[in-house]
Amino acid sequence: MKKYISVLITLIFGAALFAQNSADVANRATAMRCLKIAENCLVGNDFQNANNQAELGLSYDDSISDLFYIKAAANLRLGNTKASVIKILSEAFEKNNWVEYMETGARILYADLLSDRGDYDKSMEILDSEPFIYSADAEFIRIKNEYRSGTEDSIGRARNKINAARRIYASDLRFMQCFFYFEAAYKLDAIAHNTEYKTPEIVQTIADAYLLHLPDYSGKNQELELMASFFAEGDLKNRLIRAIDAKNMSIQPLLAVAVLYHELYKEEDALNLFFETSGNKINMNLLECMAALVKTDEAKFTLAERLTNIECTILIDEDFDLQNEIEVIYKNGRPESLSYTKHNDGVTDVKAACDLGAVDSLLLSDRVQIGYYEYPEVKEIYVDKDNPKEIYFEFLRKNYNYSLLEMKKHPLLETYGVDFYIPKINVAYEFPGLEDVRKACSRLKFYISEREGGYVVYNMFEGQPVEAVFYEGSKMYATCNFSAGLPFVRFADYDGDGYFETQEIYDLYNPDLNGVSEANKKIITEVFSPIAGSQNLYLKKVRIDRNANKHFEFSEEYEENGDVITLWDSNDDGVTDCKYVKYAAKDGEALKESTVYYDKKGNEIISMDCLDDIPVKLIENQNHELIIYAGKFDEVYWIENQGDEELESKVLDKLGQEFGNEITQGKSFLLQLDENRISVIRVGTKLFFRIIPEQGLVNENEN
Repeated sequence: MKKYISVLITLIFGAALFAQNSADVANRATAMRCLKIAENCLVGNDFQNANNQAELGLSYDDSISDLFYIKAAANLRLGNTKASVIKILSEAFEKNNWVEYMETGARILYADLLSDRGDYDKSMEILDSEPFIYSADAEFIRIKNEYRSGTEDSIGRARNKINAARRIYASDLRFMQCFFYFEAAYKLDAIAHNTEYKTPEIVQTIADAYLLHLPDYSGKNQELELMASFFAEGDLKNRLIRAIDAKNMSIQPLLAVAVLYHELYKEEDALNLFFETSGNKINMNLLECMAALVKTDEAKFTLAERLTNIECTILIDEDFDLQNEIEVIYKNGRPESLSYTKHNDGVTDVKAACDLGAVDSLLLSDRVQIGYYEYPEVKEIYVDKDNPKEIYFEFLRKNYNYSLLEMKKHPLLETYGVDFYIPKINVAYEFPGLEDVRKACSRLKFYISEREGGYVVYNMFEGQPVEAVFYEGSKMYATCNFSAGLPFVRFADYDGDGYFETQEIYDLYNPDLNGVSEANKKIITEVFSPIAGSQNLYLKKVRIDRNANKHFEFSEEYEENGDVITLWDSNDDGVTDCKYVKYAAKDGEALKESTVYYDKKGNEIISMDCLDDIPVKLIENQNHELIIYAGKFDEVYWIENQGDEELESKVLDKLGQEFGNEITQGKSFLLQLDENRISVIRVGTKLFFRIIPEQGLVNENEN
C-alpha cells in the first residue's frame, strides 16, 4: 500500500511538472513567433506594430533579450526619448539571453545612444568588450566618442581613426561628415572668439584628400562641401561656395558665415542672408562668428539693431558634442524662456521662465518649481506641484538664495552697443537641499497620509516649526503650537463636531532605549512626516475630554521603554476608574499585563497581573493577595476555592440571563445559586468567581 501511495505521489508531481514545462514551452514558442513578426515590421518601417509585437512577446516570455532590442529600436523611431530607449536596452543586456543574431546590433545602438548622452567610457566599453566589434558603425561611434571627450589626446585619436577609416570605408560619407563637423566647429569657435587657430597637419591632409576627390562626392552633401571650404585654398574655395545651391535653406546661415569669412559678400549682404534664411532658430556659434567677422560700423549697427528686437530661438552647444544642450527663446531681444538638456537624451533637466531677461522661475526635472522675488532670491518652491505628493515651501525675502545659471551680456555684442543676454549654466548644479530649504522657509505645506486628502501647514521661524495646522480638504481638524518647545500638544477633532476633544502629547525619545513601537513610529510618519524634521519624535500620551469639563474620560501614555499605560474615567467625575498597563515585550519572557480598578474615592479595589494573558496574581483592597484557579471554561477563574464544572456552567448561564454581555468591569456582585452564593467580578475579558460562605457574606457585601 505504501509503495502504491509513493508511486501515485510521484506521478502527480511528475504530471504537474510536465504541465508547467509544457506551458513554458508554449509561451516560449509564442514569444518567438512575436519576435519574428516584430523583426519583419521593424525592417518594413512599421514601427508601431514592431513595438506592439515585441511587447506581446515579452508578455509570454520576458527573458528574451532580442524582444527588448526590437522594442527599443521601434521606440526610438516612434520618437520616444533616448532616456527611455536606453532603459529598455539596459534590460536586454541584463537578461543577456539572445536567441537570434541581434546582440551586435543592440550593442551598436546602445553604444550610440550612450555616446549621445555623454557616457563615452561606457559606450567604448560596450563596443570593445568581447567579442570586439569592428565595423563601419562601431568605428563611427568610437570616433564620435573620441571627439566628444574633448581632450587633446582623444581628439588626436579621433583624427587618426578618421585618417584610417577614410581609406577602409571610402564610400561612407559619415566619416568625412563627422570629421568636417567637428573640425569646422573648432575653426568657427576660434573665429567667434577671435582666438588664433592653426589647422593641424593631419587635419589639412584629410581635408585635402576629400577636396581632391570632390567631383566623386559633389552634390551628395552640400553642407559637408561648405564646411570643407573652410580648409580650401585659393580659387578652389570660391568655386566650392559658388557651386553650392543657395536655395538650400538649411545651410544658408552657414553659407552666410562662409561667404563673409572668405570675403565673397559685402558685410551687409551677408548679414541679411544670415538673418533672412535662419528662420526662427539661430545657432549661437554661427551668430558669434557673424558678429566677429563684421568690421564696418554700418554692419555692426545693423547687427545690433536686429538683435535689439529679435524674436527667435537661439541654440547653444555648450560642450562641442555637436548637440544643442540649451535652447533660449528670445522676445523683444531678451530671453523669455530657456530649456537645458544635460544629457541630450530627450529629458529636459532645467526650464526657466524669464521676465525681460531676468529669471522669474525655474523648473528642475519637471518636479521642482522655484519662484523668485528677484533672482536668485527665492520666493517659493513646489515639489511635484498639482500632485498628491506636492510639497510647498514659502520664504521671506533675503532668507534663501538658489541659482544654477546666470544671464550674462555677450561681451563682443556689448561693444556693438547691444545688451544681448545669454545664459551660463553651472552644469554641476545640485537640487536645493531639503534640510537647507526646510531651515530657511517661513511656511511649509505638504500632504500627509493620516487622512484622505489631508495636509499640514507649518509656520516656521529660524528653521524651527512654530505652529502647525492640519486640514482635510478645506476643513481644519487639528492644530498644535511648538513655541513652548518639547513636549508639545496637538489638539485634534476626531468626531468632526468642531470641538478639539483629543490632546496628543509628543516628545523626543532616546533611540538607545529602542522601546518605541513600530506602530508609534508609523503614527509619526502619517501625522508629521520626516519632511518636517520629525526624527526621534514619538507620541507620548493621548487624552480625550469630550464635554470640555477638563476631566479626561480616557488617556493613554506610551513610555520610552515600550510600556503602555491606559486610564479610564467612565463616569466623568475626575477620578480614575480603571488602569491597564501593558508592559513592553522582552525576548524570552512572557508578556506582562496589569489591570487595576478603583472606587469613587480613588482607592484600589482589585488588581490583576497576567503573564501571556493568564492571571498569575489577584490582589483586593491593595494588600490581600488571592489564590487563583483556572476554570473549565475559557476566561473563567476561581478565587480561593475552585468550583466544579457544573457550578461554573450554572454561573455562566445565570450571568447570561441577567446581564448578557453587559457586565460592569471592576465591580463585584452576588449571585444566589441554590445553596451557593457566588461573588462575581469582571477584569478585562476575564471573569472571576468566588464561593462566599455564610459567615463571609457580610464582608463581601461591604466590598
